[in-house]
Amino acid sequence: MHRVEISVAEGRYASGNPARSVAWGGAAILALAWSTRLSSAQMVHSPLLPYWWLLAIGFGVAYEIKIEFRPGHPFGAIDLGDVLLVWGLISLPPAYVVLSCVTGTLGFAVVRRKSIGHAGVLVGRAALASGSASLVFVSTTVATQSIVPRELIAAVMASVVAKVVTPLAGLAAPHLATLQISLRAAALTFASTVAAGAGGAGLAWVLSREPAGEWLPLALAASLPAYWALIALQARKRKLRFIWEFSENLQGCKRRSDVLSLLATCSGQLANASRSMAAASEPGGAIAVASARRGRNATVELLPAASQPLLSQLAGCGETRRISPWTKDPVLREHLRRWGAAEMLVIPLSATAGRIGTLVLLDKGDAGGSFSATDSRLCRILANQAGTALHNHLLTSELRAEVCERQHTARHDSLTGLLNRTAFLDAAKTAIDSRIAGDVAIVVVGLHSFHDVNEALGHYYGDLLLSGIGERLRSTSSGPMARLDGDTFAICLSGIPDRTSARARAERIRETLIGRGGLDGMPVEVSATLGLALASQHGRSPELLLRRARAAMRRARYAETPVQFCDGALDSSLPRKLLIAHDLRRALESDGLVLHYQPIVSLQTSEVVGTEALLRWPHPRYGLLPPEEFIPVAEKDGLIRQMTRWVLKEATNQAVSWRRQGFGGWTAVNLSAAAAADPLLLPSIEELLSQTRLPPSALVLELTESSMLEDQERTVQALESIARRGIAIALDDFGTGYSSLSHLSSMPVQLLKVDKSFVATMETSAPGTAIVRSTIALAQELGLGVVAEGIEDQHSFTLLGEMGAHYGQGFHISRPLAGSQLLAWLASRSTRCKVSDQ
Repeated sequence: MHRVEISVAEGRYASGNPARSVAWGGAAILALAWSTRLSSAQMVHSPLLPYWWLLAIGFGVAYEIKIEFRPGHPFGAIDLGDVLLVWGLISLPPAYVVLSCVTGTLGFAVVRRKSIGHAGVLVGRAALASGSASLVFVSTTVATQSIVPRELIAAVMASVVAKVVTPLAGLAAPHLATLQISLRAAALTFASTVAAGAGGAGLAWVLSREPAGEWLPLALAASLPAYWALIALQARKRKLRFIWEFSENLQGCKRRSDVLSLLATCSGQLANASRSMAAASEPGGAIAVASARRGRNATVELLPAASQPLLSQLAGCGETRRISPWTKDPVLREHLRRWGAAEMLVIPLSATAGRIGTLVLLDKGDAGGSFSATDSRLCRILANQAGTALHNHLLTSELRAEVCERQHTARHDSLTGLLNRTAFLDAAKTAIDSRIAGDVAIVVVGLHSFHDVNEALGHYYGDLLLSGIGERLRSTSSGPMARLDGDTFAICLSGIPDRTSARARAERIRETLIGRGGLDGMPVEVSATLGLALASQHGRSPELLLRRARAAMRRARYAETPVQFCDGALDSSLPRKLLIAHDLRRALESDGLVLHYQPIVSLQTSEVVGTEALLRWPHPRYGLLPPEEFIPVAEKDGLIRQMTRWVLKEATNQAVSWRRQGFGGWTAVNLSAAAAADPLLLPSIEELLSQTRLPPSALVLELTESSMLEDQERTVQALESIARRGIAIALDDFGTGYSSLSHLSSMPVQLLKVDKSFVATMETSAPGTAIVRSTIALAQELGLGVVAEGIEDQHSFTLLGEMGAHYGQGFHISRPLAGSQLLAWLASRSTRCKVSDQ
């Protein structure tokens, strides 16, 4: 098969080192001097002599535009430079031929902006090729009057010898330049050069004899081995360059599909196959297939693995196989028939992780040809490189996906997929700094029913609720939104014209969130309160706006209003709360809290029967703080268990100290809702009573009505266990709750404490007196003791005793005292204290 190929030189050559350039430059000088001597020996007068520069331009064009005629052999070719060399030897003196070749090559190097070293290599090779050709041509034609056919034959033979000598000299030039040639390389180069020279000299002798016709076939036959040796050398060089260019192009592949496409195209070209396919398994069970036909680029398809049973079967092949129509496998024979192929070469794609794909080549392109061992070996080199590249791309993709996932996780809430606090603040800052028309508002959303769902149904349903809230928020706005913590969310709204519009948008968000929703078929009522802060009114710092919007949300929750704007009075307490939260843990660790004790007396005998331990915190900046200010902080920060244990330990130690000095009344300790439901409460109390040898009757635990109803079932169970140990339970602030009478009978209570708000209104309000009287009557019916709080004068003291109340406390009796002051206060009273071990 004959074909002509035209391509433009890419100009991508190794620059060479200085020593190599010197060696080639020396060869050029010697060739030019020798050709000049030959020209003087054989004076040729040609009418084309003034136009030698046209031949130089031709040689330059031959370098720039590669025009080859390939006579059947895939790597043997006659190019434009060979034709020009033959024409020049016939038409011009040898010196002009060498001058034209060197000039044209130098012009190409200048136009292509080659380095000095690279230009020296190109010029030296051109001079050596044209000089050796001139030597053979002159030696052949100088001894006789030649006719044109003989000159033409001499010129062709000279061109063949030049193409043989030049590569051999090129192999030896680097070693000669650096004086590092080995004996084997030197002997091989010397023998090859001598053989080429001897062939050229013998050819000259044969052609100079008369008649030459008898010897001409013998001379042509003698030159064929040199020509075929040249073809083999060129073929090896082309293949190595092809593989090198494949490796270079492989590094530029950005995707796995690009690797498969390049492999299918290049392997088909290298083996001269009619069709080539490269397939590799993809994540998820699919298979990527790149298919290329001769002379066309490959196309890539992503197909299900089940649709390509043969490729899937071949991908499991662990070795290179050549499959012919006479194979014993009927499946392979069927697919050869289906593909219309007579032969198939299968090469596995392997990497460090194992086989990841396969390369399939169909039908050698040469007429009657078959895939050779060389084809298999060279294509296996490409397949191994491609397999490594595919594996590296897969690792890179996995690493990139992992990095993206980690980046997403670092900036998003894992449950709802919304932004986290840090990412939200960054997005809010961008919105504030973008100077979009209108204002920027930060909206903080607080849910009401989340803790109830968590406690009643469990955390699974609580997570479902939060995920649903996240979906609803996405439908309300396209701006940045985040989940700040458990049941608190934040939204950044841009383009707000005024406060009215901000409130309207907040109301729409709330309307989307509230209402009855289903959690796996279980109806749940969702409600929320919202706090707003505007950048134009409350600060341009995202952190400050978020803090103020959150404070506004808390104010809305306490005031039972749906939406609340931030104001100055609301924000002024935030630094105080932050400082309290920061200092509370340190105060617990360093015994920075104190207990004050308010005496409780009998309203019938005025004898002191006990005390109530009141927790106080002497804060270094804010002074003596009541428990209402720091107990919620302790519950939120998880310090309530530590605080309760400290109070119980301090109160029991003080009670033991008083008993040693003659006072044996009870000591009442207040418990929060979280402390009452703590399963470790009773073990802690038993441990303290055992250590102090204090009787259980000396301790009274007080709980507010609302705290007992917050988690009634669990709290009642815990209190029943405590009551069975002989520890009395007092219900504090009775009458201020919502379900007192309906739940009182089920609570393990021994004492009722009438709230001071009712006691204070007895003298001025008939309803107040009626409430106190009915409460005392209810307690008597249930067999409970009654303690009246907030007694401020003697009249209230006497009236409560007459109503049947058992005990009382208040400023009329005594203000809260330090533990060391109580005994002194007892001694100052006119009546003796009642000593009891009840």
